[in-house]
Amino acid sequence: TLNENQFLISGAYGVQISYTDIDSIELRPTLPGIGIKNNGLNLGPILKGHFDVKGLGPSLLFLRSNQGPVIIIYRTEHRQPVLINFADAQQTSTFYQQLQAKK
Repeated sequence: TLNENQFLISGAYGVQISYTDIDSIELRPTLPGIGIKNNGLNLGPILKGHFDVKGLGPSLLFLRSNQGPVIIIYRTEHRQPVLINFADAQQTSTFYQQLQAKK
Protein backbone atom coordinates (compact mmCIF):
# COMPACT_ATOMS: atom_id res chain seq x y z
CA THR A 1 0.00 0.00 0.00
CA LEU A 2 1.41 3.36 -1.04
CA ASN A 3 0.70 6.11 1.46
CA GLU A 4 1.69 9.77 1.49
CA ASN A 5 4.96 9.38 3.44
CA GLN A 6 5.63 5.64 3.36
CA PHE A 7 4.59 2.36 1.85
CA LEU A 8 3.39 -0.68 3.73
CA ILE A 9 3.73 -4.38 3.08
CA SER A 10 1.27 -6.09 5.38
CA GLY A 11 1.11 -9.63 6.71
CA ALA A 12 3.84 -11.92 7.94
CA TYR A 13 7.30 -10.28 7.74
CA GLY A 14 5.53 -7.05 6.76
CA VAL A 15 7.37 -3.76 6.86
CA GLN A 16 6.71 -0.02 6.69
CA ILE A 17 9.28 1.95 4.74
CA SER A 18 9.33 5.72 4.81
CA TYR A 19 10.21 7.24 1.43
CA THR A 20 12.84 9.38 3.18
CA ASP A 21 14.55 6.18 4.42
CA ILE A 22 15.12 4.94 0.87
CA ASP A 23 18.72 5.41 -0.18
CA SER A 24 18.25 4.00 -3.68
CA ILE A 25 15.95 1.81 -5.75
CA GLU A 26 16.86 -0.37 -8.68
CA LEU A 27 14.85 -2.46 -11.09
CA ARG A 28 16.70 -5.56 -12.28
CA PRO A 29 15.44 -7.61 -15.22
CA THR A 30 16.23 -10.92 -13.49
CA LEU A 31 16.28 -12.20 -9.93
CA PRO A 32 19.65 -12.61 -8.23
CA GLY A 33 20.45 -16.07 -6.89
CA ILE A 34 18.41 -16.84 -3.79
CA GLY A 35 20.28 -18.84 -1.17
CA ILE A 36 19.47 -20.11 2.28
CA LYS A 37 16.19 -19.22 3.96
CA ASN A 38 17.01 -17.78 7.40
CA ASN A 39 13.47 -17.06 8.60
CA GLY A 40 10.80 -17.06 5.97
CA LEU A 41 8.24 -18.72 3.80
CA ASN A 42 9.04 -20.66 0.63
CA LEU A 43 6.00 -21.77 -1.38
CA GLY A 44 7.24 -22.43 -4.90
CA PRO A 45 7.58 -19.07 -6.64
CA ILE A 46 6.49 -17.21 -3.47
CA LEU A 47 9.35 -16.22 -1.17
CA LYS A 48 8.64 -14.04 1.83
CA GLY A 49 10.92 -13.24 4.74
CA HIS A 50 14.65 -13.31 5.41
CA PHE A 51 16.91 -15.04 2.87
CA ASP A 52 20.53 -14.87 1.81
CA VAL A 53 20.80 -13.41 -1.70
CA LYS A 54 23.84 -13.75 -3.95
CA GLY A 55 25.67 -10.43 -4.18
CA LEU A 56 23.41 -8.75 -1.59
CA GLY A 57 23.79 -10.88 1.53
CA PRO A 58 20.94 -11.10 4.06
CA SER A 59 17.83 -9.60 2.48
CA LEU A 60 14.11 -9.21 3.12
CA LEU A 61 12.12 -10.77 0.27
CA PHE A 62 8.55 -10.22 -0.90
CA LEU A 63 8.58 -12.18 -4.14
CA ARG A 64 5.51 -13.51 -5.94
CA SER A 65 7.36 -14.77 -9.00
CA ASN A 66 10.59 -16.63 -9.62
CA GLN A 67 10.97 -14.55 -12.79
CA GLY A 68 12.13 -10.96 -13.13
CA PRO A 69 11.89 -8.10 -12.96
CA VAL A 70 12.62 -7.41 -9.31
CA ILE A 71 12.73 -4.15 -7.35
CA ILE A 72 15.64 -3.82 -4.93
CA ILE A 73 15.32 -1.16 -2.25
CA TYR A 74 18.37 -0.04 -0.29
CA ARG A 75 17.54 1.77 2.93
CA THR A 76 19.71 4.33 4.70
CA GLU A 77 19.41 2.89 8.22
CA HIS A 78 19.24 -0.83 7.38
CA ARG A 79 21.80 -3.22 6.02
CA GLN A 80 19.22 -5.59 4.56
CA PRO A 81 17.95 -4.67 1.11
CA VAL A 82 14.28 -5.34 0.38
CA LEU A 83 13.38 -7.24 -2.80
CA ILE A 84 9.86 -7.02 -4.23
CA ASN A 85 8.13 -8.37 -7.27
CA PHE A 86 4.63 -9.33 -8.35
CA ALA A 87 3.34 -12.30 -10.33
CA ASP A 88 2.71 -9.84 -13.18
CA ALA A 89 5.91 -8.26 -14.53
CA GLN A 90 4.07 -5.09 -15.60
CA GLN A 91 2.76 -4.60 -12.07
CA THR A 92 6.34 -4.80 -10.78
CA SER A 93 7.48 -2.15 -13.29
CA THR A 94 4.53 0.10 -12.44
CA PHE A 95 5.24 -0.16 -8.70
CA TYR A 96 8.91 0.71 -9.37
CA GLN A 97 7.84 3.86 -11.24
CA GLN A 98 5.48 4.81 -8.40
CA LEU A 99 8.27 4.40 -5.83
CA GLN A 100 10.67 6.45 -7.95
CA ALA A 101 8.09 9.27 -8.08
CA LYS A 102 7.72 9.22 -4.26
CA LYS A 103 11.44 9.05 -3.45
